[in-house]
Amino acid sequence: MLQQHSEFILYVHSIAYDQHLNMILGDVEEVVTTVEIDDETYEEIVRTTKRTIPFLFVRGDGVILVSPPLRTA
Repeated sequence: MLQQHSEFILYVHSIAYDQHLNMILGDVEEVVTTVEIDDETYEEIVRTTKRTIPFLFVRGDGVILVSPPLRTA
């Protein structure tokens, strides 16, 4: 998992990186979550959008968190 800011997460399967955390990523799943407030009811509306990206370069100065996948056993 690679998280750049709170509502933008990338799940990746292969990583190559350097000392500055510049990364070349493959088989990327991007998950974007947005929270909006309904003007009439003042309720939170949470929307999640997913897309897959076959190949992606990420510049290291935008990386906040890099973590291994969660164990599911």
